[in-house]
Amino acid sequence: MATCDVYGIDGQVLLLSHGEIEAERYYDVYQILGDNVEYIGQIAGSHTVAYIGNDGMLGMYNAHQGYFTYGPVLYDGSLSASSLNEGTISADESYPDVPGAEISFYAITDFSGIAQF
Repeated sequence: MATCDVYGIDGQVLLLSHGEIEAERYYDVYQILGDNVEYIGQIAGSHTVAYIGNDGMLGMYNAHQGYFTYGPVLYDGSLSASSLNEGTISADESYPDVPGAEISFYAITDFSGIAQF
């Protein structure tokens, strides 16, 4: 679990990462509203890295089989990971760096990341 900001959602969100392997990953998003937490929706996360961009907002970086895309997560009634930047690489190239700080998720039993709420 982690907390972060998402374009289109007031206040912070609680982000839960699910999936035992990278190909099965998905994220549940909950809006933190004072003492309440409200489910907002789910973001597909197969082959992704969740990150906080330079603008302080949640982004998704997807890289798989030579193709990559990344951009901020947007909410306008439903959640979507935008593709502001995308491209391909050849077998001898490396993927571009994640454009921000990768999110380090807390274990579901570790509440220190949400203790301030």
